[in-house]
Amino acid sequence: MIAILPFVVLAQLAGPAVAPVSWTLAAPKGATAIYTYAEDGIPVVQMTCQPTSGQVEFRVAARKRIAVRKSGAVWTNLVGMPAPWPASIILKSGGMVSTLRGAVDADPVTGASLAVVEASTRASVFKDFSKTGVMTFTIMGETVAPVAASPGEARKFLRACD
Repeated sequence: MIAILPFVVLAQLAGPAVAPVSWTLAAPKGATAIYTYAEDGIPVVQMTCQPTSGQVEFRVAARKRIAVRKSGAVWTNLVGMPAPWPASIILKSGGMVSTLRGAVDADPVTGASLAVVEASTRASVFKDFSKTGVMTFTIMGETVAPVAASPGEARKFLRACD
C-alpha cells in the first residue's frame, strides 16, 4: 500500500488527464466564439467567429507539409513562393459540400501546414453539421475527419456567430 502512494501523489500533481480526442467550446456572450477539436491536447481544427458576424473562420492542421525553407521569418515552398499559398478547401457534412477559396499557411516556428478558410454560417454544410456534429475538411487531397462533435454544442457555436 505504501509503495502505491507516490504514484497517487504524482497523478494528483499532474492534474486531470487530457482526453485523447475532444471538442471544446468557448462562447462567452459578446466575445469571440471558439470551437476547437484537439487530439492529445493538440488543436487540429479550430472554428472561430465574431458575434453576429455570420462568418466562421476555420484553421485546420494538415499533415502534408508545403514549407521547405525558411528565410528570415518567411517560409517558402519548393518553387520559392512565400507563404501563404492559395488552396481550395472542401468542407463536407452529410450530403452537403462547399468548396471554398482558402490558403495554406506555415506555422511561424515549425513550418507545419495550416489551412485557413472562411465560410458563411448560411453555407449548406452548417445545416448538416448542426444536426450531426460531423464535418470533414479536405486540403490538397488530404482529408481531416474529426470525431463527431455534440450537435447541441455545434448549434450553440453557430448561434453565437449569427
